[in-house]
Amino acid sequence: MKQNSSEKKHVVIGITGGIGSGKTTVTEYLSKRGFPVVDADAISRNLMYEEDTAFEVIDAFGKGILDSHGNIDRKKLREMVFCDKRLLVRLNSIFHPKIRERIEKDMADLKKEGNDVIFLDAPLLIENNLDRMVDEVWIVSCSKETQIKRVMKRDDSKRTEIEQIIKRQMPLEEKLKHADVVFENEGSIADLGEKIEDALKELVKRI
Repeated sequence: MKQNSSEKKHVVIGITGGIGSGKTTVTEYLSKRGFPVVDADAISRNLMYEEDTAFEVIDAFGKGILDSHGNIDRKKLREMVFCDKRLLVRLNSIFHPKIRERIEKDMADLKKEGNDVIFLDAPLLIENNLDRMVDEVWIVSCSKETQIKRVMKRDDSKRTEIEQIIKRQMPLEEKLKHADVVFENEGSIADLGEKIEDALKELVKRI
């Protein structure tokens, strides 16, 4: 990743990890350190409230996904596609091109602003081929039991529900095949912070 002295290098790093792994903790830490983070989930949520996207979703899934105020009920929609892979494919066909386009725009804007290092926070970084947009992939990992305990505490969810979510996600072993950096996050936030700082020091040596 060494650059010519006459050419400015922008490095884009993808951050991903399974539910409850601590990915959000990593990206929040990086944001506090002053690094720009493009949040794919936030982009997806914002798109849901844009009129043209909302019309497409309602047209595809019907008015049964609306709440009492006439807005799309994200929970209803999530439960619907969770139970039917065909519906998930349909939803993805609406969102993925728009999300990718918005990510590209946000990253281009950040590069123009002079940011040398940009992070892309994307839970489905590898599954949706967004890893092709980055120079490195950093994965946050932990044991399945740790995932379950964290999500149960965070969302007050049932163990069986979390186990089903984990089962539907890409196996950690498969994700790790794409990793340039891995944060094993079984300890405290302070421990994780030290690992992030070490990774940043190594990154400086590579760019």
